[in-house]
Amino acid sequence: MKISISELKAFLGCLYTMGIIRFPNYSMYWESGTRLFNCPGMKDLFTLQRFRDIWSCICFRDIEEDDEEDRLFKIRAVISTILTNSQTFYTPDCDLYVDEAMISFSGRHNLVQCMPFKPIKYGFKAFVLCESKSSYVLNWRMYTADPLEYKHGATYSIVMSLVEGFEGEGDKLFMNRSTRVYNSLLI
Repeated sequence: MKISISELKAFLGCLYTMGIIRFPNYSMYWESGTRLFNCPGMKDLFTLQRFRDIWSCICFRDIEEDDEEDRLFKIRAVISTILTNSQTFYTPDCDLYVDEAMISFSGRHNLVQCMPFKPIKYGFKAFVLCESKSSYVLNWRMYTADPLEYKHGATYSIVMSLVEGFEGEGDKLFMNRSTRVYNSLLI
């Protein structure tokens, strides 16, 4: 099945819209019999069958360059593209913070975490570097539970990997449950 660049952009736009306008079933985006579940833009871009065909065949990785040691190898290209664009086209303010975030997921995967005291109890755990004023995500890293990647301890390794590229800019770094400002990391 061939897909053009414009069709791929439209498909990703549909997925983005589905993340904002939530329906219980994705076929409801193409329903026209009810005013409650009506999303007219989807019907103009694709038929429901064409969307299903693209969904079942889409792959964001180079099949010949599989890296079984990287648990995120299937989406690594998408992650790096998003991170590059978010850091290129936005200049952050001087106050940054590091926090953990949950990405909601209810399926079966070996990276799913259960955090019963969070609003999102099941999903993927990610560590994020954000700007304090707007909460714009500048950098993020998925928690993979790999003990070999933390040579100096988990917290140190995660924070240092998140602030990579922001050193020497005079920013202040905050972390939750701590009133300490980590100026020496970024100055």
